[in-house]
Amino acid sequence: MTRRTKIVATIGPASDSDAVLKGMIGAGMDVARISLAHDDIAHALERYERVRHAAAAFDHTVGILADLPGPKIRLGRLPVAGVTLVAGEEFELSPGDGDSEAGHLVVDLPEVLDALRPGDTVAFGDGALRAETIAVDAKVARCRVIHGGELQGRPGVHVPSDRLRLTAPTPYDLECLDEFVDAGVDMVALSFVRSAHDVR
Repeated sequence: MTRRTKIVATIGPASDSDAVLKGMIGAGMDVARISLAHDDIAHALERYERVRHAAAAFDHTVGILADLPGPKIRLGRLPVAGVTLVAGEEFELSPGDGDSEAGHLVVDLPEVLDALRPGDTVAFGDGALRAETIAVDAKVARCRVIHGGELQGRPGVHVPSDRLRLTAPTPYDLECLDEFVDAGVDMVALSFVRSAHDVR
């Protein structure tokens, strides 16, 4: 029976060597996802070519998905040791371009407070760390941790996108798209889609 379910795997620094890619393809990877949120276009295109090269050794089609970064919302830089969010504890969230610290996280989106309402969920990084908004005033939002964990570096922040004035695709998304269409990419993913117009 033909397998209809497809396996999509993200290709990153730990998985973009020729040996690891061939191992992933041999294990059944159907689609290689290349995220454009962290690397520049040149590095992402090098990764694309490595996937194509590794797939050429197999009698198995491997599609490549270019995941456009969309508008980036990130926390201000965290301390080197990171910050631990503990379920049930509260912290403040405010807009700005400064650093974050334990108990007070800074978001590089000026209108973040306009986008939040009590009861909204705020997610960090890959979405595993989540908090509920419990109060919002003109300066800060108070949040209570639902699912905790470690935050490090400058992780992404996910807030209800329907209230944001961010536009997608961004000019950088379109630049990436041009390069990857020229390279022959099979699929493209776009974040923060709010309407059919964004897709058109």
